[in-house]
Amino acid sequence: MHLIEIIEYIIDIEHSAFFYTPKIYKNGKSILFKKPVVTITAKNRTEFFSNLKSINSILEKGLTGYGLINYETGYLLEEKLIPLFKESHESILTFHFFEKDQIQYFGNDEINYSDVKDVLSNENFSVSNFHLNTPEEIYKKNIEKIRDYIKEGDTYQINYTVKGKFEFSGSIKSLFLNLIFNQSAEYSALINTGEGFIISISPELFFDVKGKSINAKPMKGTIKRGLTTEEDKIKVQTLLNSKKDKAENIMIVDLLRNDLGRISEFNSVKVASKFDIEKYESLFQMTSKVEAELKEKNFEEIIKNIPNGIYYLAVAYIVWKAAHFYFVRFRDIEKKVCDVDGIKKKIDDEIGPVLVKINSTSDRIARYIITKDSLNPAFFSTFAKEVLTESGAKNFIDNSFAFLSSKIEERNPKSTLDIQQLAISVVFDLVDTEAFSKVKDFVYNNPKYKEQGIDMPIIINIAALYFRDEYFKKHPELKEADLK
Repeated sequence: MHLIEIIEYIIDIEHSAFFYTPKIYKNGKSILFKKPVVTITAKNRTEFFSNLKSINSILEKGLTGYGLINYETGYLLEEKLIPLFKESHESILTFHFFEKDQIQYFGNDEINYSDVKDVLSNENFSVSNFHLNTPEEIYKKNIEKIRDYIKEGDTYQINYTVKGKFEFSGSIKSLFLNLIFNQSAEYSALINTGEGFIISISPELFFDVKGKSINAKPMKGTIKRGLTTEEDKIKVQTLLNSKKDKAENIMIVDLLRNDLGRISEFNSVKVASKFDIEKYESLFQMTSKVEAELKEKNFEEIIKNIPNGIYYLAVAYIVWKAAHFYFVRFRDIEKKVCDVDGIKKKIDDEIGPVLVKINSTSDRIARYIITKDSLNPAFFSTFAKEVLTESGAKNFIDNSFAFLSSKIEERNPKSTLDIQQLAISVVFDLVDTEAFSKVKDFVYNNPKYKEQGIDMPIIINIAALYFRDEYFKKHPELKEADLK
């Protein structure tokens, strides 16, 4: 079948979709969904959870389909974030299911590209008036808020994004072809929603379920390609040596390990590989791989128990009871006005309330640790002491004390508050070491900790506060002078 023919079919038929894998990916498969026989939608919390059960039932009957889950649905999966969810007339979940004769699969060599060149040579579309939805002044204020939250230890990382809007006119077909042939993203899609079009050009796999095996490939760490082969080699090494990029990568890996641990068999969550480098036309991306064995293959439970990921979840397709979820970079390409983030409804630009509530780590830490200020030792609950010892975190700090202390002194702290913040920072710098990995493995595979909600942010904070107190025991003069 000709690629042009497939695209034209999608443009003409409502609720059809094409999930495309470029030829460069070995054993790649593309899928054309034609006319659905069942459609499931949800517009509020009650419908969302009820329809997750309906989707499970449909999958049990052997139907195959694809679906869309809006970013804001993530609010429904975290109790503290539910007040931020705003109902509207639009669906937060839409899934379409198809009979076998309405699905067509294509291997790498089964799509004909012979007529693509003519379309690409005539760019029959235009993009104009690109602008961000957030003024520079507000953007800078929000960045300062984020820095304050990080300094206070309320969060380690916030993915702060803004919307890019632009006017679009011309051929959807020409736009889609230009996108997929300029970046060979493995997870690409063109979807006709009936009201507009969704275009996905994404290199990132959220997770993949085959049988009872679940695999995730988080992507954090990016660098621009070089102009020559030698420059490419330097760029790859620069990315591999970047503490910042590796720290971000490990954070998302740990987040997914924690989430997968909720629904996986004991001791089955493993990091299959770390810091792999993927090459694309214009950049290099750093990825890692996490794998686990599910307790049961249940679509509803997977969605309900991975709240940290659903903020990025946009497009999914389910094939023979295997679920593939894609991050999306371009969404809802309308014929007149396009919103790159692809969320049609207007979202309140005030980020303040979200930042306050988005990370409940400090609230959970408070259940196990009481510390009045940076001058007083932390009071650890009995359970916190048990965690500190059992997990090996205390032993890790004791064995690494000299090294951690030297790292604090290198940064020339000016106050006891600086030392408290640096304690967390220098401990976090070592979370990717083999020694600390043993601590993480113990925590993730301990059912008792799962029940108590103990995860890596809590472990790191407990370890860091223990280190801080031990540091002050060795340097009592610092507390007395408060480094003034």
